[in-house]
Amino acid sequence: MKSKHREYSKQAHQESPPGAGRGRPRSERLTFTSDHPLHLSHVLMKRAKNVPIPVLVGPQIPRQSREETRERYCRAILTLFKPWRKVEDLCSVNQTWDEAFRLYDDSFSDSAQTIIDNIELLHECKENCDAHLLQILEQGESEGDIDLNFVPQRKLRANDDNDADDVELLELLQSFDSVDTPSMLTSDSYIKEAIQWMDKSNRF
Repeated sequence: MKSKHREYSKQAHQESPPGAGRGRPRSERLTFTSDHPLHLSHVLMKRAKNVPIPVLVGPQIPRQSREETRERYCRAILTLFKPWRKVEDLCSVNQTWDEAFRLYDDSFSDSAQTIIDNIELLHECKENCDAHLLQILEQGESEGDIDLNFVPQRKLRANDDNDADDVELLELLQSFDSVDTPSMLTSDSYIKEAIQWMDKSNRF
C-alpha cells in the first residue's frame, strides 16, 4: 500500500469530530470493518448537502395498514432506513419482518420518520385521486359520455396498491385485442417485450 493511502486511512480512523477546528466543518467519515478488504485504503464519507434521491426499482412500497402486504412493507422500510451490513442485522432467523419492525420502530431518526410518513401520505393521496377518478368515470357512464369497457379494470378498483406493475401491463394488452391498427400492434409488441424483460430481471 502506498504511504499516502496509509496516512489517509490513519487520518480517517483518528478523525476529529465534525465541526471541530476552523473553517468549513469536515464531512463525517466512516471506516469499513477490520475484516473488509478496503479497510485500510478507503473510507465512506457522509454527505452533508446535495444528497441524491434514490430511485427504487420494482414494485412500490405497500401501504402500512394493509395486512396482506405487512411483511413486505416492514422489510422495505427496515432495508431503507435501518443501518445494516447483513440480513441478520435487519431481521433475525426466528423473527418475522413485522416483529423486527416493531422492535426498531422507535429508533428511526426524525428525518427517516418524516420520509416514512410521507410514503403513507402519498398512498392516501393516490387513494383519494383514484376514488375521485372512479366517481368521474361512473358519472360519465351514467350520462353516456364514457364507455367503461375501454377503461383498464385496475382503474375501476378503489384502494388498489398497484403492487404488481406487470399485471397492469397485461390488462392493457387485453384492451388492445379488439383494436387492429398498426400503431396498436406496435404498442402490443413493445409491452410484451417489456413484460419479458421484467420477468427476466426477477425484480417484480
